[in-house]
Amino acid sequence: MNTCPFFGKCGGCAFDATAVDYREHKLSLLNHIPITQAPVWIHPGTRRRADFSVNDGKFGFFAGRTNDIVPVRACPMLTPALNGIIPAVAALPFTGSANILMTECANGIDVNITSRVPYYSPAFTHAAASLPSAVIRATWNGKDIFKRANPPQEILRFIGDPGAPFVEFVGQRVEFPAGAFLQPSVSGENVLRELIAAGTTLRQGSRPIACVTSALGPSGYGRQVDAHGKIADLFCGLGAFTLPFGAVGFDNFAPGIDALNAAGGHATTRDLFKKPLTARELARYDAIIMDPPRAGAESQCKQIARAGNVRHIAYVSCNAETFMRDAKILESGGYRLTQLTPVDQFVGTAHWELVGIFEK
Repeated sequence: MNTCPFFGKCGGCAFDATAVDYREHKLSLLNHIPITQAPVWIHPGTRRRADFSVNDGKFGFFAGRTNDIVPVRACPMLTPALNGIIPAVAALPFTGSANILMTECANGIDVNITSRVPYYSPAFTHAAASLPSAVIRATWNGKDIFKRANPPQEILRFIGDPGAPFVEFVGQRVEFPAGAFLQPSVSGENVLRELIAAGTTLRQGSRPIACVTSALGPSGYGRQVDAHGKIADLFCGLGAFTLPFGAVGFDNFAPGIDALNAAGGHATTRDLFKKPLTARELARYDAIIMDPPRAGAESQCKQIARAGNVRHIAYVSCNAETFMRDAKILESGGYRLTQLTPVDQFVGTAHWELVGIFEK
């Protein structure tokens, strides 16, 4: 039974997440993965970011395996706030083709437009300024079209640029650079933190590296995580794990590192694909958290396998194939995969988020 009006037309989903047999079909993708824990299911309607396309006056998602655009004015996977502004963004007077990444931040919605057209018209500027007040920033190829504070009291509460979108990681605010990486949903992000905290606790009466009462508070936005020991957060993004766990972050996205440090974090801009942390550099850490892109972290894992002191690794992966490849590298260095939990972060798609805990 398909109840999503776009399923089979839009190329965004491999499964109809609103169908009664959705979980059964998606679980079948894990048959070759040695999971140890029950899957964590994220509800449809919670996705806080979406990448739309526009071409020849059509605004929506690409159809499967084509460049045709399926007009979309509301998607069952997205949050109500995002769905609420789609019609207004779709009505903007676009010229040519463009990609539109819309992200629901803690204080409003960011609309990030990228296009091969280097400019936008005065008519577009005027129309963009009339977008609903929920939209607090719109950018074109990285340059602000407009930026406004929302709600007004945030001017007093947020230290930094009062008109900038920001996100919150268990109560800690980080300014959101246009186009930055963010986990698809708040609830899914909280689950990842809880799984990391629960899995990276030293056993046998040793002092815990990381412990948590509960990363999921009554509101679903979480509570502060207390961390002990020295933790490296590799491919840290804006600090979804760096700040709550008191880790040292590394990532190649400089605007994100700047925002993370401005929020009180400790992070360094570094391309871990070209220059992974060496075994010698890793000697100062007790634990590692890493959340690489779909390409995985092959070079970095080879260095970790040579580092003898790192006892705990939390590996968050959005690609099962590269995760299994990297797991073999870590196992060659004496690590054991003790927990592997799948999380349905990308609801409706053929992708799973995996949280693997390795110990030595």
